[in-house]
Amino acid sequence: MLFGLRVVSSQQPPRYLNRAFSVWFRGIGLGLPLVWLITASLAHSRLKRTGLTSWDKDYGFTVEAYPIGVIHRTVAAGIILALFAASLLVGKEHRTSLAKHENQYPSVENTQEYSAVPNPLDNENPNNNPTELDPLKKYGIKPSNSVQQQTNESGPTECRDTIQMGSGIY
Repeated sequence: MLFGLRVVSSQQPPRYLNRAFSVWFRGIGLGLPLVWLITASLAHSRLKRTGLTSWDKDYGFTVEAYPIGVIHRTVAAGIILALFAASLLVGKEHRTSLAKHENQYPSVENTQEYSAVPNPLDNENPNNNPTELDPLKKYGIKPSNSVQQQTNESGPTECRDTIQMGSGIY
């Protein structure tokens, strides 16, 4: 009895798991934002009006409340604060690991500085030789007769149909 509340069942065997799922679904709306506000307010208004929630009525439960003293309140508050502090520490550790992960891998904006392949459109590239940047010429790939190429002064810009590589057609 952490908060001076005790759930008592009038049925044998008690169906605590069914009650818990019903509280989760009808009481807190599966934890969905805005939905839980509606379900919790409906459950609260029914509790005020009838003295029972729908899940307690359906499964034969009653909730008994007992007065709690100062020591009991202090212990309950300490447990709540400890759980809150633990959740903050776990969240901080998660954010730290995400930051390490982001620093380990380049973002999309920074890929140019990590790229091993020169950009053919980069005018500052000292090796901006179209022959070196054209993969067909660089790797000795010969287009088949059925390939139509459009070219400009910097080399081929588009290949259509098939390319003959070694013994296969790709």
